[in-house]
Amino acid sequence: MASSQSLTLISKCTILPDQKSILSDLKLLVSDLPMLSYHYIQKGGLFTRPPVPIDSRIFLLQCGLSQTLSLFPPLVGRLKTDPSGYVYITCNDAEVDFIHASAIHIHVRDILSPTDVPNYVKEFFAFDRTPSYDGHFKPILAMQVIELADGVFIGCALNHAVTDGMSFWNFFNIFVEISRVPDFRRESVLILPAVLRVPEDGPKSQIDGEAKQQSFEGRRWEDNAVEMAIKHLVTCARKLPSSKTTTFRMAVNCRHRLEPKLDSYYFGNAIQSIPTYASADNVLSRDL
Repeated sequence: MASSQSLTLISKCTILPDQKSILSDLKLLVSDLPMLSYHYIQKGGLFTRPPVPIDSRIFLLQCGLSQTLSLFPPLVGRLKTDPSGYVYITCNDAEVDFIHASAIHIHVRDILSPTDVPNYVKEFFAFDRTPSYDGHFKPILAMQVIELADGVFIGCALNHAVTDGMSFWNFFNIFVEISRVPDFRRESVLILPAVLRVPEDGPKSQIDGEAKQQSFEGRRWEDNAVEMAIKHLVTCARKLPSSKTTTFRMAVNCRHRLEPKLDSYYFGNAIQSIPTYASADNVLSRDL
């Protein structure tokens, strides 16, 4: 297991969008305001080491972030409160933080192998335990790229009063697509010593049945998060009297549940905390 040594800071800079915002101030809605007291959202992606040099990758990520921010002006703004007490996101092209750090003593397996996320992963994110209200004077977004022994972690801290997790992943996925670099390497099992002998008049067309499609299953780090949460609920229920009522609460996406429905790419908070109740003995008498 890796030790929880501190990260080594390599560089820190600010990123601006490559195009100026023309978006007017956005008033925080009833679903946004409670999030002012919540901590910044902290999510990220764990990747194997890229085929290009890390310095080149950092430059590409910075350029990709700059382009992506042009599509998300609120992320480059700040919060402001007017004299009447209303809170707004002012899309003023302020800046976002971009941090490059190193933790080459940590391997990908050190993060994925433990049942619980190691404590040192908290260092992979900026603004840890920072309330979203601080977006009045701190960046709305901070991105931190950490070099690992055999991988790279990209951690984002995003003001929760500005957006929820659904909007975060919309931003992150677009950022990844813009920053994606084709892999031109020819170092794979597809390399064979065989030489294709083509007739002088060219190859003949052949149709040999229907092409077979292969499906590949991907694994997300948080795929089993709900199952782990339920196991934890069961563990807690064992400590309670059988008649005690337990509560399990989750954040639910409301975009498609509202009438009229919100657009699936609505940017902001559109979540509701939904409780489920059950007695302790009922929880313990059922399987997962």
